[in-house]
Amino acid sequence: MKTLFKSVALFVMLASLSYTASAADVTHAEKKGFETGIFCDKSGKLNVNVDKYNRASTVIRIVNDKGTEVYREAYGKNQMKLRSTIDLNEYPNGNYTLEISSDGQNQENKFEINHLQPKRTVSFG
Repeated sequence: MKTLFKSVALFVMLASLSYTASAADVTHAEKKGFETGIFCDKSGKLNVNVDKYNRASTVIRIVNDKGTEVYREAYGKNQMKLRSTIDLNEYPNGNYTLEISSDGQNQENKFEINHLQPKRTVSFG
């Protein structure tokens, strides 16, 4: 009987610890507002994934090194999972900033576009 009681008590304690950790994660995520996943694929397309934890509108922008906005996409407050694919092949070489903002929270990621030109060598023999 004591063994059964100890097993049940241990299970209840572990279950409450895992529940507490999950509740803390949700609270942290709600304070954060959103999380992002950003990556560039081989074809030169920038993939921006945003998971929101708030009911606010969200804006994804790309600004060049001169401060000119070259890309902008706005999402409504009810869209919670945002997926955007931006073709960077359309933009000239240079330094850029990806800006994501929602409900007063801002995230900036700086990146560089450098389209390498193939070198051609011609030899006569």
